[in-house]
Amino acid sequence: MRRLQEILLQHINPLRDSLIRDKDKERFPSYSPRIQRAIEKYGYAHVNDHYFPHLTLTKIATQLTLPQMEIPLKWDDMSFTVNKLAIYISGEHGTCRKLIKSFKLEQ
Repeated sequence: MRRLQEILLQHINPLRDSLIRDKDKERFPSYSPRIQRAIEKYGYAHVNDHYFPHLTLTKIATQLTLPQMEIPLKWDDMSFTVNKLAIYISGEHGTCRKLIKSFKLEQ
């Protein structure tokens, strides 16, 4: 996923023509120097080492009360590495907005 992001940035970022989203322009002075550099260079803060790829497996439409649980799963058959499973409250566009519970997976 990170390599794919690098390739896409190389080819697509020039099309951005140095545009920065209005909300980032407004908040720019409050951002850290690292975030400012990323926004100036790519138009977005979460790139390269600050990009955390994820895969959404399902979306639950109702609120749940989660019991204490452990998930002792092994992921030997996956073609990518999974080290954590997490449950989030999602935002309007499916973004992970608030962590509810995370589970570290066994290797």
